[in-house]
Amino acid sequence: MKNKYAYISFFVLVSIFSNLFAQEKIELNLENIWSKGTFNSKLDLGIRPLKDPKLYCKLIHSKDADFLISYFWNTGKESDTIINSSKLSSANGNLKIEDYVFSDDEKYILLTTESDYIYRHSFVANYFIYNVQNKKLQALSLERKQMNPCFAPNNKSIAYVSNRNIFIYDLEDKSTMQITSDGKENEIINGSVDWVYEEEFSMNNGLFWNSSGTALAYYKFNETDVPEYEFTDYNSQLYPGSTKYKYPKAGEKNSLVEIFVYQLSSKKTDRINSIVNSDTYYPRVKWTNNPNKITFVQLNRRQNHLQLFVYDLEKNESKLILEEKNDTYIDINESPYFLEKNNQFLWLSEKNGYQHIYLYDLMGKEISQITSGDFEIIDIKKIDEKKSTIYYLANEGNVLQKNIHSISFDGKLKRKYNITDGYSDIVLNQDNSIGLITYSNANTPAIQYFLELKTAKKLRTLNDNNLLISKLKQLNLSTKEFIKIKTENNIELNAFIIKPRNFNPNKKYPLIVHIYGGPGSNTVLDRWGGNDFMWQQLMASKGYVVASIDNRGTLFRGKKFKDLTYKNLGNLERIDQTNAAKILGRLSYVDSTRIGIQGWSFGGYLSTLCITKNPETFKAAVAVAPVTNWKFYDNIYTERFLQTPQENLVGYEENSPINFADKLVGNYFLIHGTADDNVHFQNTIEMVRALQIAKKDFDLMIYPDKNHGISGGATRWDVYNRITNWWDKNL
Repeated sequence: MKNKYAYISFFVLVSIFSNLFAQEKIELNLENIWSKGTFNSKLDLGIRPLKDPKLYCKLIHSKDADFLISYFWNTGKESDTIINSSKLSSANGNLKIEDYVFSDDEKYILLTTESDYIYRHSFVANYFIYNVQNKKLQALSLERKQMNPCFAPNNKSIAYVSNRNIFIYDLEDKSTMQITSDGKENEIINGSVDWVYEEEFSMNNGLFWNSSGTALAYYKFNETDVPEYEFTDYNSQLYPGSTKYKYPKAGEKNSLVEIFVYQLSSKKTDRINSIVNSDTYYPRVKWTNNPNKITFVQLNRRQNHLQLFVYDLEKNESKLILEEKNDTYIDINESPYFLEKNNQFLWLSEKNGYQHIYLYDLMGKEISQITSGDFEIIDIKKIDEKKSTIYYLANEGNVLQKNIHSISFDGKLKRKYNITDGYSDIVLNQDNSIGLITYSNANTPAIQYFLELKTAKKLRTLNDNNLLISKLKQLNLSTKEFIKIKTENNIELNAFIIKPRNFNPNKKYPLIVHIYGGPGSNTVLDRWGGNDFMWQQLMASKGYVVASIDNRGTLFRGKKFKDLTYKNLGNLERIDQTNAAKILGRLSYVDSTRIGIQGWSFGGYLSTLCITKNPETFKAAVAVAPVTNWKFYDNIYTERFLQTPQENLVGYEENSPINFADKLVGNYFLIHGTADDNVHFQNTIEMVRALQIAKKDFDLMIYPDKNHGISGGATRWDVYNRITNWWDKNL
């Protein structure tokens, strides 16, 4: 006989949970997107393999402590708690561990605490050395905060930078030796790089150990003659302060860069690069597996002539082993990748039209081209010499995707690993038998799962983001659709379009073109777009069509497509965005009289150029942190695409929006942070001046003491709240 009270209780529970679910109904609003993180994906991005191929480790943060824990790759079960920060203390109290790195033998762990960012990548911090065996903690230095610490491969030393000078800490006798003493703010940098190298060559470390830990190579930057930029730090003070730093704008002097090698046994220091002038770049330094041979990449100022040199410490001489030239520019990647066997290395190059992998010997002879085809190798993830296998990411088969592949050194054995096409990345364990794959596509949030590579068997799911997916299902989101737009000049462009929720093909909707458009960053990709995508969905729910177009000059379609904008940066991009907007405006459901364009950084530049040069197409534009005059931007980036102003003044003048302020007809919203160290607030000030002289109406929003990202606190919500309301009023 059934228990009627249990039967009633069941329905009571169902009712309670139903009510709770109803109370937690998710709304698509700015608060949930930008303030509460309601639509953030759950991802474990800090998983790192250990020497034992069965284990990986992860840093776990809790309210009371931080834990470094090891887990089994195949099961996910916990193996060991390596560090519990509540059991560690320093002079400043319990440690808040922000990051960590193991020595090669895993006997020591370097812990990052109390970091302070300098620019986009660089920061200083207080570092502590944790001895795994005796569980003792030792400060790396009791002086100023440090940067760029790195273990020597022989596990005996740590090199680091403090106050622009280089030090070596001896792990055995706990002594510290100072290697340089001439470091000085805004003059000499040792062991790190200047602002423009960090931003444009994606680097901040300037210390490099050889394979035996017996020699340390390092950068020395003399930025004395580099022009200085200054911006005001308001910070609600009675008398504001200022920040001054060296920033070489287009056509201006660069730092003088020297590369030195310090040998620990002899305490001898040698400079290895022979050319030291303002027009020569050294964007990469790498040791070979021979502890007496080091390589460096030398690049001319125009960035179209690359040379790879190898320096022999024993012979005290350098030799050119590889050289590339072209008529436009050469992008810097992470090449070379040195192999332990046969004095060989892998090299990524676009010399045949698409970025592919080549095999060279150390004499500079090309042995073979390993990959080929009309697709791009996006990144080399790992090299397994025992299996003669390279693991890499590529867009083979679909320019909008990034999938995981491997190939043998001879190019014959080729495999693809991700289960579903889209946008994927991988972290491999020590012996490359298991990989953690992170996957998403345009309409699916990221998931993470472990894959056994040999069998292609999915071992387990780490994060399925089902909670986020269930939230999204409540919202009845529009589908992001990929389309191809063939413009009037017969150029085919990749684009996506998001139609309004409850789309009615018989209605006319306003169109917002949300773009970037510049070299190095595409918007039309088959991957989850995060909060930007959710904001686009919010606009679709309000009755807008949202689209994005990858114009000529963007990535992943080969060097010829990318180089089309050379010496005329902004012109073809504007033409493509305008022509694409016109074509979209002819769709039966788009109101061609209500087309707006919006972008950030290069996207803000391009939206400004479009609204000033093509007001017949665009009714309104939003520009966040835009370049308005290419003479104001840094020289490595700008000259890569435009050459110097002295060489190509027309290219600068014809594509800088500041020169066309008088042609503005539509509505224009300009947004910038005053502490933007990248695209200086000067760009907006001078655009405002030009608009005022031209007697043009516009809207302006300034964010005091905010950098290029305009974030922190409720700032990002405020930016998008104002943009959203502005579109409602102006489109």
